[in-house]
Order: sequence, then structure tokens, then C-alpha cells
Amino acid sequence: VRAAGGGAGGDLLAVADGRASGKPVLVKSDLWRANGLGFTRDGAFFYGIEVGSGDVYVASIDVQSGRVLTSPSATSQRFVGSNSAPVWSPDGQYLAYVSRQGPGPAGIGSVIVIRSLTTGDERTINPRLHTYLGIRWSPDGRFLITAATDERSQRAIYVIDVQTGARRTLAESAEGTSVVMSPDWLSDGTVMYLERAWTAGRDRIVKQELASGRVTELS
Repeated sequence: VRAAGGGAGGDLLAVADGRASGKPVLVKSDLWRANGLGFTRDGAFFYGIEVGSGDVYVASIDVQSGRVLTSPSATSQRFVGSNSAPVWSPDGQYLAYVSRQGPGPAGIGSVIVIRSLTTGDERTINPRLHTYLGIRWSPDGRFLITAATDERSQRAIYVIDVQTGARRTLAESAEGTSVVMSPDWLSDGTVMYLERAWTAGRDRIVKQELASGRVTELS
């Protein structure tokens, strides 16, 4: 049983002589926040579901001593318990985080909030993605990058314009064969991410140039 191509489903895949046999068959959908616990001898599969909520807090610390100078305080009083994945802009003037602001079709409920640390003002951009697996600022502060799923539950790596919210697909997972994850920026503005190939049984780290799309394998 595995997460299907970055989606929220459990698939059953037969194995013969250490190799996949046939195609994955969906046995249960809606498995967001599920953690596999393993199989029993009679073939039953047990899993746990994460419960509870979290939020984004900010506190001041002395970086030399590690001493906390101010108590943590929530960055926003809106949609309390539905905010996550905070990350500072390179200049330290803005905080970006993901906010689940209501139910609705995939890509409509989850948005990105950009908060000014100087004024406290917030603005929202909506790249129309469903689940964000972390976000990272580009070195020049113009873009965000994320591994996320779209309205089809397809996982891909997206580059998002901070001003307009427009998204660009950088790399896609291949259904049933590979998944892309853990993107981050290099200092020269190129992108590095991990590609996990299930059929090949190996991971590779690749670098991709935004302008040309050229991909270089690093490992």
C-alpha cells in the first residue's frame, strides 16, 4: 500500500519475485495525514491518522545564547489552527505561510499569505493548489517554490510568482512510477529537488535551470 502519485489514496500492488506484478489498484481514498503501521500475517493493513491542528507563531530569541526573549505569539488571529509551513523572506521583512481558509474544490481552500513584519499587513495569493508540502523563497524574493498537489491530486513542483500568484509547473510526478519532492533554491537561482523512482528503486537529486529548463543530475 502506498500513496498514489502524491494523491491521498492507498493502492494495492502485487509483487512476484521481488518485482511489481500488474498495476496498482486503489483500495481506499481519502488517506490524508495517514501513517502506515504495517501488515498483519493475515494480510490486514493498519494505519494511524494524525489529528489536531497547528498554527504559526513568532518569538524573539538571542541567537548567541539561545535564550527566548519574547513569548511566542500567533502571527494572525484569522483562521486560527489552520495556518502552517511558515518561511521568512530572504530580507527578513516578510513571512509567507499556508492558510487553509475553508472547504471547497481542490485548490480553493488553501492559499498562501504574505505578511509584512513591519506593518503587520497581510495579502493572499491563490495559486489554486490543494496541499502544499512546504514553501521556499527564491534568493531574490520574487518567487516561491513548493511541492504540492493540484485539483487532480497530481503532485508536482511549482514556482509561484509572489506578486501575482501565477504558478508554473517545473517538474511532475509520474503516476505509479516516480514522485518529485523537497525542492529548494540554490544561491544562483536554480532549483534542486529529489526525484524518487519507485520502479528503478533509487532516488536522484537533480538541478534545474528556470530559464532553459535544463536538468542536471547531481546524484
